[in-house]
Amino acid sequence: MPDNLYDRDYYAWTREQAMRLREAGQSGHNSAIDWERVAEEIEDMGDVKWDEIENRLGLLLTHLLKLIYCPALRERNARQWWLTIREHRRYIPKRLKRSPSLRPMARECLSEIYAEARHIAADEAEVDVSVFPENMPFTYDLVMELDFPEEFLPDHMRR
Repeated sequence: MPDNLYDRDYYAWTREQAMRLREAGQSGHNSAIDWERVAEEIEDMGDVKWDEIENRLGLLLTHLLKLIYCPALRERNARQWWLTIREHRRYIPKRLKRSPSLRPMARECLSEIYAEARHIAADEAEVDVSVFPENMPFTYDLVMELDFPEEFLPDHMRR
């Protein structure tokens, strides 16, 4: 049965297929199949897509934090941090386009991802976590903005 949901939204397709497999299993069709585990595996395939988005958002936030709040490391690392930030800002929307049902999750979970990124940035920069704001200082749209607003940049990095 052809369904273009697979092409439009892979994540939503994995969830729908898992649900359909469970329903078929409950109705007794093909009882030799371990329907619950098959459904779980399909859900896991979708979860891999979310894990990738979550990881990339975390890396993007970690690099943004170090770039903005770690001036002592900026001279040596700013170029590489900018390249990583731009790479993830380009990649994440492409993945979300393939699985648009993940888009609201990315927005909703950003504060959680930020909290972890804050600690990772502190570890990587070898600074106290208090160097970084406890509450996320920017919105999802701002995090994803290719031309990051200058008011968040240190003076010497402004155009």
